[in-house]
Amino acid sequence: MPSPASRVPQRDRIAVEHVLGYDLTVEQSTLFQRLLLPAGIRPRQLTRIQLTEAILEMVKAGVGISVLANWAVRRFIESGELVSVPVAGGVMRRAWSGAVLRQDPVPGYIHAFVGLLAEPPIPVPAVR
Repeated sequence: MPSPASRVPQRDRIAVEHVLGYDLTVEQSTLFQRLLLPAGIRPRQLTRIQLTEAILEMVKAGVGISVLANWAVRRFIESGELVSVPVAGGVMRRAWSGAVLRQDPVPGYIHAFVGLLAEPPIPVPAVR
């Protein structure tokens, strides 16, 4: 089994990987726009998939790699099914927004949901 250090997806190594990602164009992808394209890197293969669950199952099956939000992979990392490795260049952060139908009064469950979104993220330990 390779050492954790050898599994770190360095930018130049991503060029030989099969990257699994959401059904976005390269122009819409934060991964490509902020990390790969500025470094002049394109992966060997890119498969666009609409469902997080499908991406996770394909990664677990060894089909390719993906860059996903911590909350999406937390239970798989905690169970040992997947490992989290740092991407060279650091953590990418994203500002999230919510949208709801205009209504008066705003239902309590909407306020509760927005409150959950505003909480700090739960840290996921990375393999170093």
